[in-house]
Amino acid sequence: MLSKGPEASSEGMSEEKVRRLARLREILVRRVEELEAELSGLKEVLSFIDELLKELSFRRPPLPGEGEEIGPGPEAAEAPRPVEENVIPLTTVEGELLANMYVGPDYVRIVPAEDKKFHA
Repeated sequence: MLSKGPEASSEGMSEEKVRRLARLREILVRRVEELEAELSGLKEVLSFIDELLKELSFRRPPLPGEGEEIGPGPEAAEAPRPVEENVIPLTTVEGELLANMYVGPDYVRIVPAEDKKFHA
């Protein structure tokens, strides 16, 4: 008869270690899948927030003739600006006027100085 000495017990321990390692691996695989799903969801939310910020932060100015209504004559076009509008001069470090920036509650408009030529 063959005796089951230290070799048999180390073989049993080895099988137990393999089972435990396989179980730990399964736990890790599940956790990685959960974290990847969470990361995917967070990226989607971040993308949505970025798009919303772009949409709310930048408004395309109306093009000439776009959205204009036929109304009173030229005197309406010369109506004074709303009180909430701030005018901020944009100058060089030497103090030379480049443009004026008009800031209102829901817009920013930059008008170059008449004597300046800017190239796109």
